[in-house]
Amino acid sequence: MKMTIVIWRVLFNSVTLPSQTPFSHHMILFTNICFYVRKCVRSISISSLGNILSAEPRLLQLKSPAYVFGDFHGNLADLLAFARTLWPLGIHLTPGTFLFLGDYVDGGLFDLELLSYLFSQKIMFHDKVFLLRGNHEIRSVNSGSLSSPLSSFLDQLRSRFPEDLALTLWDRTNQVFDHLPLAAVIDDVLFCVHGGVPRPHRDRSPRSIAQIRRIPAPFDPSKDSAQSDPRESDDLETSELVADLLWPRPAGTGEEGACGGSGEGESAVRRFLAGNGLTHVLRGQDSTMEGVSVGKDARDIAICSTSGGLRNGNALCGCILIDGETLYAINRPNGTVAEGEVGQNDFVA
Repeated sequence: MKMTIVIWRVLFNSVTLPSQTPFSHHMILFTNICFYVRKCVRSISISSLGNILSAEPRLLQLKSPAYVFGDFHGNLADLLAFARTLWPLGIHLTPGTFLFLGDYVDGGLFDLELLSYLFSQKIMFHDKVFLLRGNHEIRSVNSGSLSSPLSSFLDQLRSRFPEDLALTLWDRTNQVFDHLPLAAVIDDVLFCVHGGVPRPHRDRSPRSIAQIRRIPAPFDPSKDSAQSDPRESDDLETSELVADLLWPRPAGTGEEGACGGSGEGESAVRRFLAGNGLTHVLRGQDSTMEGVSVGKDARDIAICSTSGGLRNGNALCGCILIDGETLYAINRPNGTVAEGEVGQNDFVA
């Protein structure tokens, strides 16, 4: 299939968060979330959403038209900007499906609100909204136990709720994360993932996407990677596969595995795509300045859906619209947050 990639710049309407009356706006939102947490934390995580996600395969098979979003990291302002621009009448009245590639938490001011929005959309429209897992949907990352310049999801919960409630909400949310799918294929040719493609077998042959379907659910990468016995080859292989799907392999490691922002691993990407009858990789986990960036051979497409950021306050946000054989790269030339309302370090790309 010959795929056409179109760069489509969209000037979003200005979205400010907090609003012109930030204190009252925030207190109303905070009060609603407190009520939501106290009344629904047990049922929504384990019952409603857990049952929906448990019924989904580890590798989703989707059809276009489809919108694909990258990292948000608690940036509710950009998510609401997309909502007001791309589905102003609501997701249920907008043609197509909506695929989110992970990294919903850590670094932003509104992790819980962003999750509440996405989780509620998933519960209401589970056949239109699909949530993949990113590397920040892992306990060892979103607890802040790993060295990171970002404020963690657990830190944010502790700053807003009593310790016992914060820990309960963090644990229940991570139980939901354990059920999230790890990858998706759109129109049988577009591989969508948070981190990158799996490393090849030791004989350099590409891995089959069928292996992703066999990954157990629920799956806790933090626990599994720490306890895997190298003698248990199946467990080790599963851990490596999950790690490659969630994390990009850094340049200079000598292992051509996942796509990296530096272009490392391009030959591995080509072999993986060819071996599985795929044409392109759409991934998150990249602080691209343009919101959407296309690799040298146009097969590796990185999406970042949060603007500003810890690395560079001028970074844009974007998403991809897949419509048959055409990919529309939608990004925005200006920030969603008005200058002076939220500092550039409040959001991470």
